[in-house]
Amino acid sequence: MPQKKTTTTTTPPPCVHAQKGRSRELVRRRNLKLLQRYYHLIEVQRRRSDDALRQLSIEEFFVSEARIWRIVNTNLHILDKIRDGVNIDINADFENNPK
Repeated sequence: MPQKKTTTTTTPPPCVHAQKGRSRELVRRRNLKLLQRYYHLIEVQRRRSDDALRQLSIEEFFVSEARIWRIVNTNLHILDKIRDGVNIDINADFENNPK
């Protein structure tokens, strides 16, 4: 009677600290710059919001207008701080919304 060959496969242990995608710190910094530019275009230069979104999307940040609009709407509290001239703590203010 021939012996059966047994093969065992081992899977590597999952990497606990692996992070996929963009750095949260870089995303927060980008979002803060985007919000500062949005505020400048809307309030200082008195641009229409659709023109500001188009400029930010095509000429400055190279992300879709829909994504910019989501970032702005999600971070209205930061726009208030920008308007009031309050220093923004990137880690605290973006803590619950890193992207």
